[in-house]
Amino acid sequence: MNQGENNEKNRKHGSHEHDASHSSSDSHPINPPRGDYQTLLSYQKVEVIYDLTFRFAHKYLAKGDRTVDQMIHSAVL
Repeated sequence: MNQGENNEKNRKHGSHEHDASHSSSDSHPINPPRGDYQTLLSYQKVEVIYDLTFRFAHKYLAKGDRTVDQMIHSAVL
């Protein structure tokens, strides 16, 4: 099989070796180049989960209960 046939086979079978849609000039990169992690949707969701866990643990569980510390710690991870 020559190089041309190989390239055609890769295109037919979905090879994304040099796919233009995966270029480094994406309009929505996974990690912003400036390192502004607070604008990431995943970070914002985790922050809400942490806040809710913190409020729940302190409102509904006994003070000094080890469960409070465990819940807060697990929300941070």
